[in-house]
Amino acid sequence: MNIVSLKAEAREGAGSRVADRIRSAGRIPANLFGAGQSSENLTVNAKDVERALKERRVEYMLELGDRREQVALRDVDRIVAHAIACEATLA
Repeated sequence: MNIVSLKAEAREGAGSRVADRIRSAGRIPANLFGAGQSSENLTVNAKDVERALKERRVEYMLELGDRREQVALRDVDRIVAHAIACEATLA
């Protein structure tokens, strides 16, 4: 199975206005969560995610600063507004 690397950045805030600003900057709002850890709000590059989704890859390596975690896309909400379009929930 192929593993795709996605570079992520921590983000502050939540809500539709924050998400719109993130999308207009070419990034996608994402949430990282898992058993025994608190949820983290992140952003990932929209083009990288779109490219990975087209290739139908199922496992991803999330790079957040010095930290690397293998993640799976749990939910992707596609939004027609703007040229880009999804909000990812990573588990």
